[in-house]
Amino acid sequence: MHYWVYDRPANCVSTENPARFTWMPQSEDEAPYRIEVYRQGEIAYNFEDIAYNFYTPECIMQPGAYTYRVFSRHGEIVPEKPFSIAE
Repeated sequence: MHYWVYDRPANCVSTENPARFTWMPQSEDEAPYRIEVYRQGEIAYNFEDIAYNFYTPECIMQPGAYTYRVFSRHGEIVPEKPFSIAE
């Protein structure tokens, strides 16, 4: 199966806070999803029980550089990807 994440251009810093996560699933039976967000190699945020292939957290994220991964009920579907939040 193939998955796509709608990425921002490389070296682009988001002024949107919280960040939006969106990915294209390949089947209808993948939910619920989970997103792990890392900062400096440690889990900073863990969003669970996501019903759809998009998610905007309810919390404001601290400015800085992050990476994230997306999991379906079948396992990892989006490998670690970087993003940044502007100050």
